[in-house]
Parts: sequence; structure tokens; C-alpha cells
Amino acid sequence: MLQPILNTLLSAALALAQAQAPSGTPETPADPAIHNPWDFWPFGPGYGEHWPLVLARLGFIVGILALICLFLRLLFGPKGPLREKWIDEDAAEETARELEDLEKRYAAGEVDDYIYEKEKKRLTR
Repeated sequence: MLQPILNTLLSAALALAQAQAPSGTPETPADPAIHNPWDFWPFGPGYGEHWPLVLARLGFIVGILALICLFLRLLFGPKGPLREKWIDEDAAEETARELEDLEKRYAAGEVDDYIYEKEKKRLTR
């Protein structure tokens, strides 16, 4: 449905651009290797440049993704302002149940002192 409309708009824009271009100038440069290095930055068609530029692009992408992950972690992570409260409540209830079970097993003699202290420290941190 949109395809004929887009084709019509594209052909009209191309015709307008050709009509406005001076007749002596080519539409593309003579050497296709000459282009602006910022045309496709950071997601270019390939890595045919020098290594510092490749590393800069990859570093930029990694940096942006790291900032997004950090931002989401701060918002939705533990004690985050947008974190659902029921998640923390369920975790606290589960920890209390595990701690109670551990104390029962310790009282019954199923767990030695070392394991009891280790598990208790893990559950109460």
C-alpha cells in the first residue's frame, strides 16, 4: 500500500534534485573511495580504515551500551526507585524461610558449625 506512494515520492525527489544540479557537475565523485569518514559513523559498511578509528568506533559503542546498562541497573536494580516492591518482599520471605530451615537442621545436628556459619553469613548479608 505504501510502496507506490514511496516510489512516487522518491522519483519526484530524484527528478527535482537532477533539475536543480548544475549540468557540469557529476552526481558522484570520480573516485568512489573519496567520502566523508563520518557518513556511516559508528556503524559503517566495514572496517577499511586505520586501527585507531576502528577502536574508537568500538569503544564508543561499548561505552554507550555500558551507560545504558548502568542506568537501567540504577533504576531497576536492588533498592532502585523504579523496582517493584513485591520482588524484594518475595526475596526477603524466601531468605527467612531458608534461614529458619537452616536453624532447624542445625538444631537437629544435620549441619556442622562451619556449614551453619557459612550458610548463615550467606543468607544474612
